[in-house]
Amino acid sequence: MCNFFSFKIQAFARQNTEYMDLQYISDTEGRHTAVVIPIDEWNTITTKYQDLKILEKPKQNIVRQKLSEKYAGKLPADIAEELQNYVTQSRSEWNNRNI
Repeated sequence: MCNFFSFKIQAFARQNTEYMDLQYISDTEGRHTAVVIPIDEWNTITTKYQDLKILEKPKQNIVRQKLSEKYAGKLPADIAEELQNYVTQSRSEWNNRNI
């Protein structure tokens, strides 16, 4: 599937008389690992080849939530209390160790 899309982008680039202003990202050994296509050129390509749009990630509304809010009430109270007692005991043992 990726080869198919690569072929379409290459075909589009050959059809245009102007060169595309591509930027290459290389690893420490100089091998190309990625290509950056300017957004105007990407929009032109995806207008001509609609199926390339599936490569774009959908925009998501990310809601930041505190972990304490996210996980509040997920453990039954008796297990949470047992866990808390264990953590308290472990901290006490750690603080009272002889080093």
